[in-house]
Amino acid sequence: MSDIVSDAPHREVIAQPINEHEWQVCANRAGSIEDTQAVFGYISELGGTYEVHVLHTPETRQYVPTFKEAMDCFGVVT
Repeated sequence: MSDIVSDAPHREVIAQPINEHEWQVCANRAGSIEDTQAVFGYISELGGTYEVHVLHTPETRQYVPTFKEAMDCFGVVT
C-alpha cells in the first residue's frame, strides 16, 4: 500500500494506509504515522461509501461517495 496525496490546492495532505479499508490523513510533512501533531483525521471505506472523520474543532463525521471527495474534506481544515 502506498500513500495518496490530495491535489486540493489549499492544503497538501497525505493519506497513509492503515489497512486495505482505512487511511490516516495527515500533513504531507509528517515523518511517520506516529506524528500525531500532523493528523487531521481518518477515512474508512464502507462498502462503496467513504466515512470521513475530521478530528479538528469542530470534529465532524460525514459520508461521501468517492475517495477524492473524502480527501477534499480535509482541504477546509484550518
